Amino acid sequence: MMMTRKKIKEYFDISETSYFSLLKSSEKWKEFFLEKEAILSLILSIIAIIALYQVCGRTFGNEFNELIRSVSISVGVALIGLLGFTISGLAIFTGTITNKLVKNIDDDNKGDAIINVLYSFYFIGGIDACEIIILLTIYLISYIDKPFYVEITYIITFIVIYLFLFIILYSVSLLGTCINLFLVSYKYYLKEAEDDKKKNT
Repeated sequence: MMMTRKKIKEYFDISETSYFSLLKSSEKWKEFFLEKEAILSLILSIIAIIALYQVCGRTFGNEFNELIRSVSISVGVALIGLLGFTISGLAIFTGTITNKLVKNIDDDNKGDAIINVLYSFYFIGGIDACEIIILLTIYLISYIDKPFYVEITYIITFIVIYLFLFIILYSVSLLGTCINLFLVSYKYYLKEAEDDKKKNT
């Protein structure tokens, strides 16, 4: 999905780089439903829910509460670590993009592609943070001494599993994005070297 063609200077306005503004302009929200990571997450989530239903059925006892607390803490800690990895990845990513490379890409009217790539880290970081908050909420709710509604429990469990899998798979895909950026950088280097050679001949 590509954004409407923009020059990078058009993003200087802070309102243009807010999370939801970029979510809308980049159409990243579609990736949450239509990309291969989303489809695979959906399939695996359905399988997990079916397996859970086979084990627990429609009865949730104290053991289920203990399982919820254990899983919520473990997954929450893992996601906090992954969020740190995402932030570090973005820092390294932006550090390797030279001003010259950005200008060359922007001159080719592809500046929005850089913003799109950078927003991928912002996008998955936001989903990661939401998942952490959801897990924290579930952990606290597990201490409430009230019966669980089976349907709601399975729906929430499905959402949590889907988000977790999507975050993992999308984060892995960002590694491929970094490789692509390296190739693009080298492509522009070769182009610039060729132009310099022509000028000197």
